Amino acid sequence: MVALHTLVEDGRVRRSRETRARLIEATWALLGEGNWRPTAREIARRTGVSQRTVFAHFGTLNDLMTEAAARHSDDASGGLRRLVSPAPVRV
Repeated sequence: MVALHTLVEDGRVRRSRETRARLIEATWALLGEGNWRPTAREIARRTGVSQRTVFAHFGTLNDLMTEAAARHSDDASGGLRRLVSPAPVRV
């Protein structure tokens, strides 16, 4: 038989994991919209959580953006290639 506190803890862990994933997706969406330096307020608003929650899951915004890029490495590497490739010369 499973103890009640184990079920409650599992629910909290699941919700925490889901919130973390939503924070990452909101950050990635903001980056995809061209907002290269989203604020904690923007990310929190997009996710439907408080700013405090952003920092409870990620120590810094850089940590959050690094995780978002790692989760979407294929998209991120394509975006980075576009950023560092020289712009076409127009004549």
